[in-house]
Amino acid sequence: MEYRKLPALFVLVALMAAISSRLVCADGPDMLVNYEFENRVAPDNTVVVSATPSGNLSVSEFGTVRVVTNVIRETIEPDSRVLGKVVGLVNSLKDDSIYLTFDFVYETPELMGTIGMQGRLNAAGNGELEVTGGTGSFRFARGYCETTLVASSDPANIVFKNVLHLKY
Repeated sequence: MEYRKLPALFVLVALMAAISSRLVCADGPDMLVNYEFENRVAPDNTVVVSATPSGNLSVSEFGTVRVVTNVIRETIEPDSRVLGKVVGLVNSLKDDSIYLTFDFVYETPELMGTIGMQGRLNAAGNGELEVTGGTGSFRFARGYCETTLVASSDPANIVFKNVLHLKY
């Protein structure tokens, strides 16, 4: 093969790969909204403190690690349709913010799969998280998630609104 034909071949292969990956992933939603319900009181708690630097599991300090399995629902109503769950880890930072790494696990007939995320939220529970990937219905997902604390009349039970902006 002549070397001057290699660039054209490379461009052709790259173009075919881009088109085929777009065809595989083109039917997923580009925006999803869910409501994440967190309960901090036993016996139905969805968040557990698993480690703290001081060993006192009842305080939140820099280095505290929590394990999360929150329920995600279709609307802010507590009896609305369950879409799946959020599973992951939350780490306390020095400035009262938190660093999260977790998956939204969707378990509905329309959407099955996970959306991986990581990022930092401020002390009020608001911020943007990066979408790091996905599986199933969300394979090759990229984008970001806007998270806002929307309900917290009782500090033991809080609700976050998550708006996911996706590309795949």
